[in-house]
Amino acid sequence: MPCPLLLAKEVYVNKDQSTPTLFLVTGQLDLSYQQLISLYPIARRTVQWKIEESHKSLKNNTLLANSPTKVVRTQANHVFATFCALVKLEMLKLKSRMNHFAIKKTIQIQAASAAIKDLNRLIATA
Repeated sequence: MPCPLLLAKEVYVNKDQSTPTLFLVTGQLDLSYQQLISLYPIARRTVQWKIEESHKSLKNNTLLANSPTKVVRTQANHVFATFCALVKLEMLKLKSRMNHFAIKKTIQIQAASAAIKDLNRLIATA
């Protein structure tokens, strides 16, 4: 990094006795170790929740894990397409003020309505 950073390492003990290690980095060099560690719960609630929310949306709304591909190139294309879909969902979220799941449901309903309309048109012309 071209600028100095403050790095803190904290080891937590969970209820299941696992010991995850947390590394915190900041550009605020005037913070003490305790001050930096005390900021973590606030940062965790905001940043980690958004990461978990995006991961859940990648799995459930863009179907990241449902790739039928077997070749590395097509797998990479599928991953890229799901990230593109996530970006589009995020843009729609900002415009519509709906969450990703509500947007997906709205799109599904509109697609089903269009399919039924086309099917009725085909039946009427047959």
